[in-house]
Amino acid sequence: MESYSPPLDGERYLTDKELSEHLKLSRRTLQEYRKQDILPYIILCGKTLYPESEIQALLTGNYRKPIIDGTVSRGEGTAS
Repeated sequence: MESYSPPLDGERYLTDKELSEHLKLSRRTLQEYRKQDILPYIILCGKTLYPESEIQALLTGNYRKPIIDGTVSRGEGTAS
């Protein structure tokens, strides 16, 4: 990801472009996720910024480890 100066409290923020490239999502999809309150963000001087630590926590919290048969583990010992 590109280097972006942290504007608030030492937190690193990602731009729409950086986050869309990192997640391999369109900027329109990011807009929909913002509208649905899925992604944390702030608007600073008309620019949408995403707090990197909160995005990482969101990804980590929703990560599901694949198991051998290709299904996804939903918790300890269960599969969907």
